[in-house]
Amino acid sequence: MKVKALMTTALTTVKDSDPIARVRRLLGDGSFHAVPVMNHWGDLCGIITCADFVGVSPEESRRAVREFMQTPVYTIPENVDVTLVAHFMSTYRIRHLVVARDRRALGIVSTFDLIHVLAESRRNSSTSSRHQVQDPRTELEQHGLSQVPGRVG
Repeated sequence: MKVKALMTTALTTVKDSDPIARVRRLLGDGSFHAVPVMNHWGDLCGIITCADFVGVSPEESRRAVREFMQTPVYTIPENVDVTLVAHFMSTYRIRHLVVARDRRALGIVSTFDLIHVLAESRRNSSTSSRHQVQDPRTELEQHGLSQVPGRVG
């Protein structure tokens, strides 16, 4: 499978000059956790994630994204094999890769996207081998999954 098949293409980006408060609002809804950062020419110049502004105070929220973004940002072409991407991300502990062509962001691949592909692959192999596909929670409970209750009081 190629990256093009799993990348998120509904891409939200920010400018490096945007205030960090804008990123906080964008990422606040929880539907994604990283945003590619573009310079004033529209070229990719960094990436910013939820973790990059955890300690940012309200007074600092007007500061520019460029002060908090991660650089360099890794990019990959859309025709790379997913297993190679997964190996790279695992080896170098990278959670998001921007899919780009000529420094223009086309999409993004996250570790969550890779987990989704792995889960679909397992579901498809179970279905093709005539096994009944169980809810993953039920199957993991058979192997010892347990839930530790939160601390009360």
